[in-house]
Amino acid sequence: MDCSPPILVVPHRPRTDDGFTSNAARGESGIEIHLVRDADGSVYQVPLTYRGAPLPTARRVGEMEHSVLGHRYIYDATTDPVYVGQSLATIDGAGREAEQFLHVDGTAPRKVENTVRVRGNGSGSGAVPTVIEVRTTAAGTDTVIEAGDTPVVVHHRPGDTEPTGPALFGEWNTGRALLAHIR
Repeated sequence: MDCSPPILVVPHRPRTDDGFTSNAARGESGIEIHLVRDADGSVYQVPLTYRGAPLPTARRVGEMEHSVLGHRYIYDATTDPVYVGQSLATIDGAGREAEQFLHVDGTAPRKVENTVRVRGNGSGSGAVPTVIEVRTTAAGTDTVIEAGDTPVVVHHRPGDTEPTGPALFGEWNTGRALLAHIR
């Protein structure tokens, strides 16, 4: 696997603007996509996955202790097959973001309001490949992911361009933008 695109480095002092989660396959992986705004107002998309065991084929960006799941390995999601498969399914199936729940000190999980709404605009064709391996390349501020014969472009600088094919759009309190599309 080629993991050549660099991890996104945000200039200035970034702050988390908004974020959303996506359902992960069979609890195998957690998926979180963060939108980060820097001092000049630019928004960056930072997709991450976390897993309970190392994934040698993905680019690890760190480790953490999850409040419920314990020790987790954190990855650049564009190099994780679960993220890519879920992104394809969300785009193709006109899917939406997952509900988020907060667990505090052993209390029952409490649903929290999502700060980002996402939607895929696909036809629901069901022609989503099973993703086992991914190859990534950098294309400016985008990452192009080759998942079999299906390329997915993740826009790390979300924009207002209209893609020619199925896409994933996000909307949050200060903006709306194209997050990813199938090429």
